[in-house]
Amino acid sequence: MNYFQIVLKGYLLYKNQQSSCLSYFKSEAQKAYRDSFVEYSDFFDSCTRVLSQYKNEIVRKHMNDIYEFEGPLRSYRQQIAKGNLRDKNNRLYQDEIDCLLKEQEEIKKRGYKSLTCGLKEDGEITRNMFEIKHELPYVLIEVIEKEIIKASQSLSIKQSDNTNIKKGVDDNSFEYNKDKINEIYNYCCDTNTFKENEITHLDFVEAVAKADFKKIIDTCAENNKKTSALFTIHALKKFIEKGDIWCKQAANSVDTEPTRLSGMNVPIQWKKHLLAIK
Repeated sequence: MNYFQIVLKGYLLYKNQQSSCLSYFKSEAQKAYRDSFVEYSDFFDSCTRVLSQYKNEIVRKHMNDIYEFEGPLRSYRQQIAKGNLRDKNNRLYQDEIDCLLKEQEEIKKRGYKSLTCGLKEDGEITRNMFEIKHELPYVLIEVIEKEIIKASQSLSIKQSDNTNIKKGVDDNSFEYNKDKINEIYNYCCDTNTFKENEITHLDFVEAVAKADFKKIIDTCAENNKKTSALFTIHALKKFIEKGDIWCKQAANSVDTEPTRLSGMNVPIQWKKHLLAIK
């Protein structure tokens, strides 16, 4: 099944009619179950996974917009360190630095929620401006996501008592700042701490909610990224309700202690950018 097309049609329905697309997703789920024997939970998980990819792409664009200033800033600072105060046009390097920092700060303030994800005609993500047929705003991705959750909950209620359908957050799970968790996941993917094909967004969210990182740490260890992954747990703490309790449980899930997480030897710039997420 092409879940990109399914999600795109739901978005276009909402965009054109400015009304709920809950009924559409319920209908598509029932059709998938009837025609292809796809369980409701699998259908909605797949749709949510598509939306997560759209979100990840938008956050990647936002981070790239921020990081593209680092090269020129580094170059100007190096010139100043060498004793060169002006460029060939007699402009002060420090003025150039101040201007770039101001632009960079404005981009940070606007945030990734002001951006869109470029899609092809079939709903697949594209970065080629000539292939873009649809621009899906982040804020509408969140709207569609809520519609899908409602559709999932509506159908799960109708399932028989013997059918084990996921109905939402586990009673034993921790509350967390969803946007910041997504931002950290995307940062880890962009910096190759995580590989998306090995650690999915759903894997990460589940690990955060349950404070159980064994699977993630084991996977990262195979890619020589274990220390960075462990430090990520420390960075996540401030975005979790009951952070101290959560961090203790998360650390114990990988046979360590919270105090050791913050002391992991990781690349300085990587650490700096990760901790800058607020």
